[in-house]
Amino acid sequence: LFVGNFIKEKGADVAMDVAMNIIAKRSDAKFVFVGNIFGDYKHRDTMQSRKNALLRTGMASFMSNLGGADLVKAYQKASILLLPSKYEAFSRVLAEAQSCGCAIAATRVGGVPEVVSDGKAGFLSDYGDWRSLEENVCFLLDNPAEAKKMGANGSRFVRKNFECSIIIKRLEAIYGELL
Repeated sequence: LFVGNFIKEKGADVAMDVAMNIIAKRSDAKFVFVGNIFGDYKHRDTMQSRKNALLRTGMASFMSNLGGADLVKAYQKASILLLPSKYEAFSRVLAEAQSCGCAIAATRVGGVPEVVSDGKAGFLSDYGDWRSLEENVCFLLDNPAEAKKMGANGSRFVRKNFECSIIIKRLEAIYGELL
């Protein structure tokens, strides 16, 4: 599963290329892309070409931006969330996916390591190391029990660290120190 606008900064082009490479090697992987194509005209054409190529395989589907219960269902159906972002602050998508039990394959950029525990809730690759990212996705596909375990680890981590009541307590402590 990839969730985000289909822009280079979110790595949509990389996610589509990784999907195409994996589809060429195996017949058991299905990819779902949730988002919309944005960007300059040339970029839109390139993304549309990638999208069309993936659709022709019959192993990928695309949905416009989903919200609420529909997005939760997409996360719950997926075993892996793929997010090869160029940069991220706090990635809400990663936290949401983990809370729903998805193992993660993402880039080690910005705040991502604060949200995803590398090796425990999924795997992080250096930005630009697309071979490593693809290998991580294949590992999770080849080892569904490990992917499920990582998804459960991520879910526990998100509940322990990012539930509203916990964030409110942290903010209250910060405000208390400032006053």
